[in-house]
Amino acid sequence: MMPHDPKDDIANEWFNELLAKLRFEQDYYIFPGTHKDMLDKDGEKEGIEITRADVRLYSTGVRKLYDMIVVGIDLPKTEYTDLETKAQYDQIKKRFPEAF
Repeated sequence: MMPHDPKDDIANEWFNELLAKLRFEQDYYIFPGTHKDMLDKDGEKEGIEITRADVRLYSTGVRKLYDMIVVGIDLPKTEYTDLETKAQYDQIKKRFPEAF
């Protein structure tokens, strides 16, 4: 692995901002890697921030990234219900038990 470059942090932050505008399991999927929990103002988990992982982009996600980066369309952040978030988390645990 290459030594840490501070530009990596900037790039990860930029990518996570874009990823938050895509729909998990429709536009992309995350495979086990390094991440940290994203907490809301009350300290409750509201998602994960990818710091080093395998992200598989689907064609819909590639198109949305193109729209944001090249065309300049500002998409809103994707919102999930508590039930959707729990179902996603449960599916990841089921699919990758070794990550937990």
